[in-house]
Amino acid sequence: MGNGIAKDYDVGPQVGSGGPFGLWKIFSAVPKGDAGGGPSGGSGGAHAGSTLVALGPDGRILGRGAVSLFVFDKKAFAESHSKSATSRVVDLLRTSITKASLLCHPAILPVLRVLDETRQYLAFTSVPIFASLANCLHRFEGLDGIPGHLVKMDLEPLEAILGLANLSDALSFLHTQGKLVHGNLSPYNVYLCADGVWRLFGFSFSQHVGYGSVTAAAPPAS
Repeated sequence: MGNGIAKDYDVGPQVGSGGPFGLWKIFSAVPKGDAGGGPSGGSGGAHAGSTLVALGPDGRILGRGAVSLFVFDKKAFAESHSKSATSRVVDLLRTSITKASLLCHPAILPVLRVLDETRQYLAFTSVPIFASLANCLHRFEGLDGIPGHLVKMDLEPLEAILGLANLSDALSFLHTQGKLVHGNLSPYNVYLCADGVWRLFGFSFSQHVGYGSVTAAAPPAS
């Protein structure tokens, strides 16, 4: 992991992948100074009473302030793709982050912090997640080995019903309040979060709804 990321976070194992073709690698992480109950020398951080104590996919406590860390390795992608394709993908992922940062809804994946972009990495943090819906459907692109919590993962019918209700709420918000069409709804852009909520992300192709008409750029064919 890059020095800029390692400087600010204690990064745990990869818990999932998401985005187009699983380009986002997702790790559990804790901001340095939070993992042990606050910065050294004190009895807890200044916000220790309000920070989240989250559980990881295996049920262990991740620590106060736990987050999911989304990382796209530009250098690794460029090794097997043209310069123009790499530039296009980076632009699309940046666009997704920017658009999501402007949206606030319980069923839309929040962007908590955008890390300084480097020549190798594009990264941001969000709430702790279990995995993408694609991972839960046994689609493992972008995973360096299958995490233990996904080996025998099967969605329960009630969980799927509640999750689809979350997505319905998110899409209703986008259409009525945000005046947006998502444009790329897929299991790779849906995340099952540690709090049980399914959240929507992946706004690279979202478009504003016109006056009485909808025009949306379709994602390129794979």
